[in-house]
Amino acid sequence: MESLEMTRLQCAYQLSKEIQAELCGISCHVYLEFDTRDLDYKRLNEAWHALYNRHGILHGRAGELGYIDFIGEAGFEPIKVIETVELDKDILQVRQELCEAEPKTEENVAKLLVMKDSMRIRKLCFSMSLMFADPLSFQILLEDFSDYYLRGSFLQPMPEQALQKYYDITWKCSREEKRIDKEYWKKRVEEYGRGYRIPAAVNRRYIGSYESYDLLLAEEEYSALVECVRDRNVSLEEFLLGVYGWVLQENMEDSKVVINYPVFHREAEYQRIVGDFSKNLLVGLDFSSVQTFEELMHMVTSQVREDMKHMNVDGLEVQGMYNRMLKDDNYKEAVVFSPSLHMPLVSSQFTEYIGELVCLSSKTPMVALDAQFYQLQGKLFLTWVVPQNWFESGKIERMLEDYVRLCRKFSDSVKWKERLERK
Repeated sequence: MESLEMTRLQCAYQLSKEIQAELCGISCHVYLEFDTRDLDYKRLNEAWHALYNRHGILHGRAGELGYIDFIGEAGFEPIKVIETVELDKDILQVRQELCEAEPKTEENVAKLLVMKDSMRIRKLCFSMSLMFADPLSFQILLEDFSDYYLRGSFLQPMPEQALQKYYDITWKCSREEKRIDKEYWKKRVEEYGRGYRIPAAVNRRYIGSYESYDLLLAEEEYSALVECVRDRNVSLEEFLLGVYGWVLQENMEDSKVVINYPVFHREAEYQRIVGDFSKNLLVGLDFSSVQTFEELMHMVTSQVREDMKHMNVDGLEVQGMYNRMLKDDNYKEAVVFSPSLHMPLVSSQFTEYIGELVCLSSKTPMVALDAQFYQLQGKLFLTWVVPQNWFESGKIERMLEDYVRLCRKFSDSVKWKERLERK
């Protein structure tokens, strides 16, 4: 495979970089850091090389005219080793380089380095651009990496030309299908009207620094929630989206919200493919007439399921329609709901034999609030990312606490008929 056409969002992001547009000082990327077990560098590097050869997107570079070019074996970089005598000090520099610096166009999609002292490897640091790959991709990579490290082979085969085939399936549609969906979204954004706004922020001047707020829903609580939504014929993502929308409108004093909702679903045959298969929904939710949680979930599921039938027009184009209707930049900074729950953030195998996750940083430019959701060791891990100094002190912490409180309460389906308490 020599090249792939970029998606609309990839083209927009690449163009903004080429014209040196303001991207808040960050790039679309993820960084994970692990405190390691007693690891063998030779086996680690063999697994890393095999991973590079298995997943074609790791060979990708942003080419000209809206294409991803593939450079093949020549682009492979062995795992970098950093010798350290002051681990706590040196890791801060590594985080600065891998987590905060803007990657260059010619750099690899993913990087891996280890830090070792005189005794053994102490840290494993993974960084990946999310320009060519969605968040589910890095979860696939880490699981495949641990499989190969332990067994010297991958557990699951990769279909021939899988990346090219799935891009064709995911992104190509007829002109008539696109016309129908475009008409649908024109009507939808008119319904959104001017009442739907992003959360009010204290200061919209990006300084290139973001901060994360994390909470865990305990294993028993998460299990109860999963069982509850299954019994109610509601997906876990629909439930989490509904609670997110409610918390937004309660804390931002607005009964109508518009949320960017990237969907990372893959067909069963292509579950192990690494690439950008996210399709973005621009979901407008109106909570003004909602009285009970049951009504809330009915409103959310009805709307989202209908919207998902019309995904031949991507969210970037829909957002453009919305901005044109508003005739201003009211929706420049997005509120994002980003669940990646189809597999664990880090597998139990990875944790047991390679290392334990101690740091996660996933950032996207021009986002006011990015609410990320993962499975982690049987728990629900929530990490909400916001630009530093944007919101009044304590607001995001209160929102996150409200969110988890509601998840706990409504994991009991009996309470779905109770009236929702408004602030």
